[in-house]
Amino acid sequence: MNDDILRIKISVPPLVTGVVTRRHLRDTLEQDLRQGNTFLRRMTLVSAPAGYGKTTQIRAWLSGREGSAAWYSLDAEDDEPGRFWTHLIAALQHPAPQAGIASAEAIRSNEPDSARSAGAGALLVPLLNDLFALKEPLLLVLDDYHHVEHAGIHKDMEFFIENLPGSVHVIVATRSDPPWPLSRWRAKNSIREIRLEQLRFTEEEVATLCTNRTGLTLTEPHLSILTGKTEGWIAGLQLAMHSIASHRDDIDGFISEFDGNHRHVLHFLSEEILNRQPPETERFLLQTSLLQRFCASLCDALTGRTDGERLIAELARQNLFIIALDHQGEWYRYHALFVDLLRHRLMRTDPDALPELHRRAANWYLARGLPGDAVRHARMGTDTEAVIRILEEHHDRILVTDGPGQLIRCLEDLPEHAVRRSPFLVLFTALYFLNYYGLEQAQPYLQLAEKLEFASQEEQQRISPMRSVVRSFSCIYSHQLSRAIEYAEEALRTLPPGEHIWRMRVAIYSGDARLFSGNPRQAYPFYQEAHRNALKGTNRFLPITTGLKMATTLYYLGRLKEAWETTREMLATARREGLDRIPRLGLLWALLGELHREYGELEEAERCIERGLVIGEPEKPAWGWNCLYKTALLFSRGEYDHALQTIIEIEQLDSELQLPRFVTLPAAVWKARILVALHDLSTAREELERIGVSADSPVAEGAERGALVLARLIAAEEREDPRPLLDLVQRRAAVGEDNRLLIETLLLWSSVEQSAGNRQAAQEYLEQARAIAEPAGFHQIFLDASQTPRPTTDAGRGSKHRRAAAQADLVEELSEREIEILQLVGEGSSNEQIGETLFISAGTVKWHLSNIYGKLGVSKRTRAVAVARTMAIIR
Repeated sequence: MNDDILRIKISVPPLVTGVVTRRHLRDTLEQDLRQGNTFLRRMTLVSAPAGYGKTTQIRAWLSGREGSAAWYSLDAEDDEPGRFWTHLIAALQHPAPQAGIASAEAIRSNEPDSARSAGAGALLVPLLNDLFALKEPLLLVLDDYHHVEHAGIHKDMEFFIENLPGSVHVIVATRSDPPWPLSRWRAKNSIREIRLEQLRFTEEEVATLCTNRTGLTLTEPHLSILTGKTEGWIAGLQLAMHSIASHRDDIDGFISEFDGNHRHVLHFLSEEILNRQPPETERFLLQTSLLQRFCASLCDALTGRTDGERLIAELARQNLFIIALDHQGEWYRYHALFVDLLRHRLMRTDPDALPELHRRAANWYLARGLPGDAVRHARMGTDTEAVIRILEEHHDRILVTDGPGQLIRCLEDLPEHAVRRSPFLVLFTALYFLNYYGLEQAQPYLQLAEKLEFASQEEQQRISPMRSVVRSFSCIYSHQLSRAIEYAEEALRTLPPGEHIWRMRVAIYSGDARLFSGNPRQAYPFYQEAHRNALKGTNRFLPITTGLKMATTLYYLGRLKEAWETTREMLATARREGLDRIPRLGLLWALLGELHREYGELEEAERCIERGLVIGEPEKPAWGWNCLYKTALLFSRGEYDHALQTIIEIEQLDSELQLPRFVTLPAAVWKARILVALHDLSTAREELERIGVSADSPVAEGAERGALVLARLIAAEEREDPRPLLDLVQRRAAVGEDNRLLIETLLLWSSVEQSAGNRQAAQEYLEQARAIAEPAGFHQIFLDASQTPRPTTDAGRGSKHRRAAAQADLVEELSEREIEILQLVGEGSSNEQIGETLFISAGTVKWHLSNIYGKLGVSKRTRAVAVARTMAIIR
């Protein structure tokens, strides 16, 4: 957003002249508010219907006290997380310039897969940490919060308020209570509330208001009637003062004429005031009523006049429901109640003028580099052609200034037949819908993208490379990797050299397609190219994204030291740039954890991966990828049940959001690997077959890890020969230089040959694995490989014969009752539920579990279940 406009929304409004001093409200706001530099409550809620003077009274209170204050005036366009938090952070940065730098940059980064906005865990924690560093107390005012309806904003604000430092106090002015836990906050004395009854004017205050506004002194009967009929409603009283001033000779008659509820009073008084305005003033009011805020130049553009400055000054002099937004007297807005009346009258008297007025407003904003405001007016004026034109020419700027929400709303509003006329917009809509809503909603536009009709050869040359980029991304999302590579290569050949962002995207997709095809060797140069293009732009976030891609690929290549150094370098860059808490950093932290895991440092791995999960939670596809790292860690610890639960979380997320296949396929492979470790071979085989991996079908490119799990399963069954699969996976891993996969394959080769009695061959494979792994620092991969299950062909899992064989290595065998209890624990039963099933007390269950832990050499129930399943004692 333009700095001037932004400054208006986040500036403390000037104090209105002639404000009635209301000491009881000031005392209520101030009472027990602060002790030293610490606020005793987190929040003050000022909640009342429109026209009760909430904003005026808060502003008057601020003028009489010392200390810093931040102010954010909301409007209907702020009901979007990215826009909301951008403005709130900017408001805080007026008195506290260092607050929220990282959070604001994360919101501004605006790449499609990273712009899904706020999220308490990732964006608010660094903001709150910045506020904890403040040395002086700070008040934050959120005015007109009722414009917020977005559940995510409400949820994040609840988190924000509940975790505020003692040096910050939030004041919320609203027409309706937000959906926050107000009862709980009241019980904790965390909130002070000011409501309608406290905001109503008393007769004494009505008398003061009348004297200030009209110079008249009303009689007590007049005051009583006026106060009673308006019920102390300040907006109605202010309107009444305008009318009283013009009825000096017949105040009795005027006061007796109006009656009823607020709506009736408003209609009566407002109509009277409007009817008394000169025609030119009334026309000015009606024409400018569609503006959320206005200045003289903007008004002149709408009205076709040149005296907007004079008319605004006259309205301000009359206090005619015009509110100054800055101290320079440049920007104003109408009172919400008054503007509703003006718009209603405009719709009634001259509805045909609205499209033209919105068109003029859009042109004014566009001429001043404000395409976000311009496209908003084009939408309100139902000017579809203007919306399309603005999006085509200024989509990148709107993304930066207004966030992705504005773009998404524009795209959603446009009918498909209108989008169809713009080849660029077809592609743009397909790209964004694919990112935000998944393949199903994007599919109609992806289909349209295949049938584009170009107006000229020049347009075709400009748009065709972009279509190739969209095609490539769509294919990667659905795991059509060969086609993704073809489209990416086509785009790289035809994109102009100056299109750095588009070239960066297609280079990333080129690398992704090769990496997910099992060829990190080919992927790495494309990520390097993407990184070079990212460095040419001004977005500080993009090089961190491309650096992450390089680090991940280095890990697959087995170049652990370089992966480690690149990851640490990107984290240091993010910290230096104030970007160390953006969601994408979650992937870097999780990757660092995975590197720790591979080095055998499991505790440090857990710390980093958990940090990555917390930071990355708002970006769901990335969060799903981080869960894969967590699964690997849990597997290394032998916590198979927990590892399976993590995979289930990924599956649940996929059912909600339709995650990309590059997340769901590895998740399925991990699930099968865990099931093999748990000796549930039939279910593992079913899981592999579900993703197209079976002994009866060719192994697709990118499915090598699934094929390796299948080879492991076959080795465990001892029914077929796993060597053909191992040979294929080994050859492909060597070609693609996927050295992690190659090491794991060689270790399984060694195990298979050892089981077959070929000790020399087994030793040779082991030495080959060591020759690759040890110089790079691989450690955990050897420990994980040792968890190969024993064959399961001689007896059915769970039989007494099998159990006896499995327990042969125990110091003391488990009793039948202990096995029963352990089986129920594995099925998820609590101690109480086990007791009810076996007709014993929960205490007896606990005693049995203690014995079980001792016999199995474990200290907790999940580990007991994992060990028992590994030994095939339970199912």
